[in-house]
Amino acid sequence: LREDAFSTLQPAAKNLLSPEPGLLIRCLVSSLSGDNDLLIKRGIWDLLLQRLHLESPVLNQVISVSDKKLLMMACCKTILDKDMSLNRRIWNWLLGPAAASMNNAGAGTDQVMEDSNEYFLKYGFESLIDGLKDMMGTQESVITAINICVSLMDRWEIGSLVVPEMFIPLLLATKRFAYNPQVMKTSSIFFDTVETNIIWGKIFQYIMDTKDLDFLKFVLNSYNVANEEEIVVRHLPLILLTILSSNEFQNEDLS
Repeated sequence: LREDAFSTLQPAAKNLLSPEPGLLIRCLVSSLSGDNDLLIKRGIWDLLLQRLHLESPVLNQVISVSDKKLLMMACCKTILDKDMSLNRRIWNWLLGPAAASMNNAGAGTDQVMEDSNEYFLKYGFESLIDGLKDMMGTQESVITAINICVSLMDRWEIGSLVVPEMFIPLLLATKRFAYNPQVMKTSSIFFDTVETNIIWGKIFQYIMDTKDLDFLKFVLNSYNVANEEEIVVRHLPLILLTILSSNEFQNEDLS
């Protein structure tokens, strides 16, 4: 597949990808790094939007999976610059041509949003999730990963896919670094931003799969759950009732 994709490229494009296509990706990643000037980043984003779409054979067949993940994470970290012109370019790149045309027209339809959702799921979701999970190892990278997820929630087409997938890994990483006040503060903002049904649906599923009641205790002690009526009246009673009625939790310490 790689050779077939390479054969379809223009001669100038082949020169950029020879002898090692990963060099091009590293150049783009370096240009998007936080230290670079905003104009440089805009220029790189214009290049990506014009010549290197997310569905491009270069990104999906020619370069390695790790190089695509590297580029994806560099692109998503750009969101943290909180520049509107950059964010517009990021959304257009992640969501594809349908989203770009919708933004240019100033309005969209449910079908356009659904198409954009499917585009991201097909071409960008896996690389982004793998990249975010790779960031669970250090306190600084966990904070960055949480901030990226919070920013991605600005677009339903992306956030609705990424947040449910990353919710438990991010909370587990927070639990591991709970002694760091900045990690806890950032994680609390994320927790308060996520929809209640996602929070407790994922927590319930995780507890039933792992029988990890320490995780439930951590959530109850660390996050703002007591002031949410829906949590107190609906979600917590269901979880606690399930735990109390399940034979699998009989030997666990519920205190």
